[in-house]
Amino acid sequence: MGGFDLFQSSVAAGGGIQNIQNLGFPINTNADELGLLVTYMYDTAYFTSARKSDTGLEIFAFNLTT
Repeated sequence: MGGFDLFQSSVAAGGGIQNIQNLGFPINTNADELGLLVTYMYDTAYFTSARKSDTGLEIFAFNLTT
């Protein structure tokens, strides 16, 4: 979607990466999203985005629980 996007994937039994999927909107935009960090409890993820080019990077979060 943008120059840098966030993806999710899984690790196969042999150690290879599989099921790579772009997280899509609203996580990814036409700006650069980078620096994904998942909390120790695996309930929240944080990332940075350059959505407002005149203010630098902003920090966003989203819940991983359903």
